[in-house]
Amino acid sequence: MLTTTVGEDALDRYRYEQREILLLCRAPLAVAEVAARLGLHLGVARVLVGDLIACGHLASRRPDSGLHRNAAIIERVIRGLQAIH
Repeated sequence: MLTTTVGEDALDRYRYEQREILLLCRAPLAVAEVAARLGLHLGVARVLVGDLIACGHLASRRPDSGLHRNAAIIERVIRGLQAIH
């Protein structure tokens, strides 16, 4: 998620978690990161983020598709996991 210019303009209207989400999302963050940083249950964070997206105060984008099929990335992950073990 990323705070939109509309969200920046509306920042003073928000309090508590919604305001914190808008402040955190000035840099792109995933919902799970927002939940962790604010100490919220993931489901609660999803609802709050969804409301902010619905009113145009946050923008979301899906990860690029096809990355899970990239053999080089998969091999690097496997090597990294083997190195840990």
